[in-house]
Amino acid sequence: MTRSAPLALTVVDALLLPGADAGPEWYFGWLQVGTDGRIVGIGPGDPPSDTYGTPVLDADGAMVAPASSPRTRTCSRPACAASPPTRPCTRGCAR
Repeated sequence: MTRSAPLALTVVDALLLPGADAGPEWYFGWLQVGTDGRIVGIGPGDPPSDTYGTPVLDADGAMVAPASSPRTRTCSRPACAASPPTRPCTRGCAR
């Protein structure tokens, strides 16, 4: 596996909801996070064996799913789309 950053954390025994267009909607598996905070590896089952010296978090079956980012907009109202992404929406919509 090629990484963009050194490993910071490996999460094991997690119920993963990858949010990808292809593949299964969910599975039990692992994910690895780089020192830059980005996911650098994810998969079903046990993690690769190249995680020596990296902290491991046992999720004990807890769900791990994509999170919303302040840069992600779900509102299509023109007033919300024109506002800065860090300003909270005052029209009752989520973004």
